[in-house]
Amino acid sequence: MFFRVMTAAVSVMLMISAVMAKEVRFINDRLDVELQESDAPQVDYKKSVSFTPRNEPDNKWLVIRVEFETKKGFSVPVMEAGKRGRVFFGGSVDDIVLSIRVLMDTPVKRNQRTVRVLFTGSTEFYSIRCDGKKHLAVMFIPAKLIDRYAVSSDGNVKRLSKNDFAVEAVMSRSGTVIARGYRNVKGIRDFEEMLREVPENLKIVGGVFPRSRTPWAWADFDGFDLEKEPLPRMDGIVENTVPAEAQPD
Repeated sequence: MFFRVMTAAVSVMLMISAVMAKEVRFINDRLDVELQESDAPQVDYKKSVSFTPRNEPDNKWLVIRVEFETKKGFSVPVMEAGKRGRVFFGGSVDDIVLSIRVLMDTPVKRNQRTVRVLFTGSTEFYSIRCDGKKHLAVMFIPAKLIDRYAVSSDGNVKRLSKNDFAVEAVMSRSGTVIARGYRNVKGIRDFEEMLREVPENLKIVGGVFPRSRTPWAWADFDGFDLEKEPLPRMDGIVENTVPAEAQPD
């Protein structure tokens, strides 16, 4: 009896393992990364009080566009596993994380070399359909955060361009990397070499915002894969959340 139970359990685990192994191949292995600059969208609140004075940023928001294509035909049959009656649906892959790292060239030089700032952030998705279509994910660096580190030696804020940013995009699930993409840098080796020069105090965790934390949160909502609420990271660094002491019990 024990042997039959163990055999059944192993069979279930093998099925689930096969499903997870297949999930890491649900998209093509390259992410197409593009950069855009944009002002924040303005909303006209009729009969609302106007806010003055206004302190507009010198730079624009950096929009990081990550395009990928799912593989049509990826399918896992609906199946029931274990005594608890757990049911697994196919056709989509859950809990995909898009992690972004951005290196920004500042106007400041040290030892004749450009000082860079690192911004990081991530978005986790409830599920992504395997429909054989192109999908778009977007993340952002706010204009005023760029202004903070675009200050020249004369105290003025420099207007940066898209060429002042090197971007790495990594898509993963359960710690397994599925796909990568880069913009304004050749690849991971060059990106890591540039990263080594960044001072520790210029590594801004959470500086890349998910769409849900920006003025674009409700723009074309159904045109994007559904984001999960940001959660604290397990290593103790909290990204895109309120401080723990400010959270309700």
